Parts: sequence; C-alpha cells; structure tokens
Amino acid sequence: MPEDRVLHLPTGSGPSQLRDAYELFRLEKQGSSLSHWTLDYYELHLGRFFGWLEAREPAVRRFADLDADTLRRFRAELAVTPHRFGGQLQPSTLPCSHRAIRAFLSVYHVAQLRKMLSACSSPVEETALRILIGSGVRLSELFGLAVKGPDGLLDLMIDSLDRGHAELRVRWDAGAKGKKARRVPVTPSLAAHIKRYSARQRPVTASTALLINRYGRPFKKGGIDAMTDRLKR
Repeated sequence: MPEDRVLHLPTGSGPSQLRDAYELFRLEKQGSSLSHWTLDYYELHLGRFFGWLEAREPAVRRFADLDADTLRRFRAELAVTPHRFGGQLQPSTLPCSHRAIRAFLSVYHVAQLRKMLSACSSPVEETALRILIGSGVRLSELFGLAVKGPDGLLDLMIDSLDRGHAELRVRWDAGAKGKKARRVPVTPSLAAHIKRYSARQRPVTASTALLINRYGRPFKKGGIDAMTDRLKR
C-alpha cells in the first residue's frame, strides 16, 4: 500500500460522532497494511452511506440515533439507485455495502469504551486495552511492543507528533504477522497515554517489554484473558 494513501470520506456537516468513529476505523485499516483495493472498497461504500445519511437522515449524528429502520431505508434506496452511467447497480453491490457498513459499525461506541476502561483493574490493563482498540494490533504484536527494541530504537515513534500523528513500530522479531515489520498510525492522545504509562505507571524492571504486570513481569495472554473475562461480566 502506498505510504501516503489515506482514506477520506466527503466533508460535510453530517454525523459527527459517526465521523469520529470512522477516523478510528480508518487508522485501524491503514495500520493493518490493507491493499489499496480494500481501502477503496471501504471508502466507496462508507462514503455512499455517509452521504445518504447527510442528505436523507440529517438527524442521525450519533450511534444512538442509528437504528435498524434507518439501515433498511438506506438499503431500499440503494437497491433502486442508478449508477453514474444510468443503469441499475449490480446485485453484488448490496451485500458488499452491507459488509462494509457492518465492519464499520463494529467500532466501539465511546460510552462502551468508557465502561470497558472503568472495568480495568490496573494501569497496564487500561494501556493494553487502549492500544488494542486504538491501533488494531494483534495480541502477539501487543506483547511484542517494547520501550526500546534490540536496535536501541523506541517502538513508540513520536518524531512526527508535531504534525498530528504518531506510530507504533511492530517489529518482525516481536510477533508481527508473517514476520513482516510495519508501522501502525495512532492518535496523539493514545501516544500521550503510552508515554504517560511508561514514565509514571510502568513498574521498574530489567525487561524491555512495554507492558509490565504488577509482579514486574511482561504482560502476557493470562493477563488479557483475566481482563476480557471481567469486561464480559
């Protein structure tokens, strides 16, 4: 995927909370090194959906406003909407649109995220949860993040923070899928949280792992399992 490729929806005064959620969705998809065809797929179908909401359902600005009836109305209109050359849309367009919207709607509601964070019992759990949701890294990649890698470089890369973004370095030797190193864009607020955790809350230990449990050992699958069990309850 070209490094400068960015997913953008049409600008407008539309659904603010939904657009905020889309920014997180976009970062996750870009950080997962998806092909440009897949990124175009999301941009096309979600762009059409957001445009329809702004034109037909201007009152729908939050997840709480978006119900099944709204989605049914969108699909019904989409089924009879001609494409740009005047003909009917292909039958495959409807299920493709549905899959793209469903993927987007899996983004956590901000209120749900706050409840999940309040259920965390320690700073390392909260930091792990924020990284998982805010970056989309895999569990193996989460455990591989280090304060400083074997090459002496930081895995949290903030050299471009003054331009409004930061990155997590997923190293080939630290859990990256297929042992392919990549950089995952993260928001400045997540980068600031990781820095704050490292400086103030991370236990002092000889380990270079970023996430350290209360016993001074690297946070592993058992800690994630205990956290997710608590979140389910």
